[in-house]
Amino acid sequence: MKRSLLITSIGILCVISLLSTIPLVSAREILYEDVVWISGFDDPISSQWSTSIAGDESDITTSSSSGEALYNLLGEELEWELNAPLNSDTWTAVNNIAYPDLPDDYDVTSEGFYVSHYWGDTYGQRSDQSPSVHFDYNVSMPNNMSDYTITSASVSAVINATVHANNPDFGGIEVPGDAVHQAADYDYIRYYLLISDLPKQKVYEIAYNQTSDLGKDSAGTFDQMEDTLITTVTEENLKFFLTSVLNTDDFNFTITVGIRIFCEDNRNSDQDFFDDIYIKNVSLSFTYQKKMNQLTTASWDGIGNSLNSTNVLIRDASFEFSYKIDTPWPTDASPNSEFRLFVSNKKLYETVKISAATDIYQVANPDGYNVTSLISLDENITVSIQMYIGDNFELDSPIGIYIDNVVLKLTYIVILPDPPPTNLQPYIYSSAGLLAALATGIGLYEGIFKFPAQVRTVKSLRRKIRHGRATKPLQTKDSNTIGRNIFEEEKRLLDKSSRKAPSQPSEKAAPKKDMSGYEDMSPPEEKTIPEKKIEGSK
Repeated sequence: MKRSLLITSIGILCVISLLSTIPLVSAREILYEDVVWISGFDDPISSQWSTSIAGDESDITTSSSSGEALYNLLGEELEWELNAPLNSDTWTAVNNIAYPDLPDDYDVTSEGFYVSHYWGDTYGQRSDQSPSVHFDYNVSMPNNMSDYTITSASVSAVINATVHANNPDFGGIEVPGDAVHQAADYDYIRYYLLISDLPKQKVYEIAYNQTSDLGKDSAGTFDQMEDTLITTVTEENLKFFLTSVLNTDDFNFTITVGIRIFCEDNRNSDQDFFDDIYIKNVSLSFTYQKKMNQLTTASWDGIGNSLNSTNVLIRDASFEFSYKIDTPWPTDASPNSEFRLFVSNKKLYETVKISAATDIYQVANPDGYNVTSLISLDENITVSIQMYIGDNFELDSPIGIYIDNVVLKLTYIVILPDPPPTNLQPYIYSSAGLLAALATGIGLYEGIFKFPAQVRTVKSLRRKIRHGRATKPLQTKDSNTIGRNIFEEEKRLLDKSSRKAPSQPSEKAAPKKDMSGYEDMSPPEEKTIPEKKIEGSK
């Protein structure tokens, strides 16, 4: 039985193997070589391309022209100059909180900032020995100064004054060298210019002048200071002070014109006449350049179709582009600015320094960039050419950087299934024939070949006798062998049945089979069976 099942199983496997050879899903490969997946640029640039900016968007923009893509660095140099009319509407008179007493007279006229004051200790010891006045003007810058660096600055002012110098009755302005009863600091005028933030938390003096010999007795009744330039701080200090106050407010700061008078009691009945004091004009100007901020980037981004990972193999991918610049790059100011390249949002190790650009197009890499490992499947394949600002620096004029001849090429294999066959008759006939042969084999085995050869001989002999066909006489040796084989087979079957356990236990054990009456039908080998004819044989 086991052998029968084994042969049946083998037959079924053979049928399955035959059916599996039917070419319903056999595949074929198609090679696509150097396919241009993304390219640029047409005129106008196609919707396949877009741009993006990260960082300070006031530093750089992107545009296109004549089939070229541009990065526009917005360098510029601007100048601001004080242009405030000399009148009391533009300039506001305010108290100097350190010296709150105001002078007798003050105003802003077309001739300048004017002050006049008289002090005398004969009139009840007046307390306004050190009066002062400020004229404020609030500046509003046209640009956000956080995006700019002040690169140069200057300030100036012209001052003059007329005072009473010498009077035999009440004296006059006393300075070192005059005959006085008492003296410490003498009499003087201090002119000054201030800049500050609007809350006046930061206040810097940028120019000043303090008289030392105005009013000397040798001048006579009056002494005059002709037009004189005010003393200023250094340009570096002025740039620093301006930058500081503009750090508080990126657009606004305050300019202050100040005049302070000091009247010292030099006589028993001292009287000081400061007749006409002027700051005739004030000039403040500075230039500022656009800051290029480190880490700011601008990108041209191209997007292509996707490839399916289930039936596509990427063999090769290459990327290339060309670039140029319209103005030499300031390498000393920014040596680290560069092009950075991305494929499917993965960055290439190689970069291209902007400082290498010339005014003629050049290929970034003559051999092209091998980007096979960067290609992503099951999503749109993209490229990005990013202009990266690698340093903080100032740029005084615009720079245009151009790119063109952008190409991403792919070589890949598409695996496609063959179409199913239209004529299945050969496979059907083959399967039917195999099944028929399998059935015949199983029948032959069950009917004939599972018995020993001698048994098959006896069975064949019986069939011939039953049908009255002639048979060959058995030789003594053959008959002995056949008899013994039949005896051994029957004995094996009896032993097998006796060892088989009963399906249900019985109360009384079955009696043993009496084997005493069993007669060995096989004669001893040494005996010879006399030859005789069997009825029906020739």
